[in-house]
Amino acid sequence: MAFAVQGRWGIVCALGLLVTLSATFCPLGASAAPMNGWADVAAHVLPATVSIRVVKIALGDADPETGQVTIPGDRNRFAGSGFIVDPSGIIVTNKHLVAGALWITVRFQDGTQTTATVFATSPLIDLALLKVNVGHKLPVLRLGSGDAARPGDPVWAIGDPLGVGISLSAVIVSGIQRDLMSTPFDDYVQTEAASNHGNSGGPLMNSDGQV
Repeated sequence: MAFAVQGRWGIVCALGLLVTLSATFCPLGASAAPMNGWADVAAHVLPATVSIRVVKIALGDADPETGQVTIPGDRNRFAGSGFIVDPSGIIVTNKHLVAGALWITVRFQDGTQTTATVFATSPLIDLALLKVNVGHKLPVLRLGSGDAARPGDPVWAIGDPLGVGISLSAVIVSGIQRDLMSTPFDDYVQTEAASNHGNSGGPLMNSDGQV
């Protein structure tokens, strides 16, 4: 199964999910009336997207994105995004966001928040799964296929740019099957979506409300 997650390069990675998720979850909109227009799609998918706050202990190395050198022992805070893929509380995000985290906080669209733990990470691709426990089932995003993407298709990116809150960016698919030769699994869907700090881990959605 392939789907798209926003990476750190301003393009979107078509990744294979490396863990088995429940096949019995109820996707958002599965029994709803047909969705008309972007606003209707957004209303269905936003409850299953989350903002992520991470605190890490600085090791005195340079930030790979900014080049800024950290002071050893400092607590540094980072913002990112994610989306729920299982109602039990499994969230997809980027590995670079949560690697080495001292603690992780997930905030939902309704403003509630909870702590999260790292459930799984991939050794080869920038993918991580988080687990939260909120005592009830959560809405989830439906996973589509990146193989169906075509240049010119309308899509939109969802994320928490600069930590200001979940935002939508309507764009198009710029290219497909991009290979940066960084992993054995490179098969990138390129878009023109603006990507800022905080977008990492957010989903790229098609017009059917699928990741």
